[in-house]
Amino acid sequence: MGNKQGLVILGGLITGGFTAALLSLMVLFLWMRGMMSDGNTPRRWHPVTPTPTPAAQATSPLMTPTPATSVIQPGGKAKVVSKVGVRMRKTPAYKNKPARDVIMVVPPQAVVEVLDGPQMSDGLRWWRVRYRERVGWMAEATAGGIQLLAPAGK
Repeated sequence: MGNKQGLVILGGLITGGFTAALLSLMVLFLWMRGMMSDGNTPRRWHPVTPTPTPAAQATSPLMTPTPATSVIQPGGKAKVVSKVGVRMRKTPAYKNKPARDVIMVVPPQAVVEVLDGPQMSDGLRWWRVRYRERVGWMAEATAGGIQLLAPAGK
């Protein structure tokens, strides 16, 4: 028994009498019993060495991750990979913008024609796109790095 456990039991006798000391002994017994794997053989404690793992990419249940190797280009097409759609804006930025800056929300899986870009604004890469009869700007990814648009081919 280590010094710490002995002090707990002795402290129980001095401050709380026999009942406190008995309770301390029961706690010590249960703690020691937990240190035995089969009730008889002491378990040895081994420090756990962390295994390096590749950094996980931020994902959201509302977004579909896409490979980062593909490239959106003017003259090509891009697909909305967000499961909730992406805002098309009048101008390429989103911070401190009035609600009227949003032209529409382009639905999930929609394919847009890429007209121009990219243009960097508010820390995001923006593309000027056409969807049906409307033209505006859409961000390629969120500020958190979640992909919104992916190349869809010519």
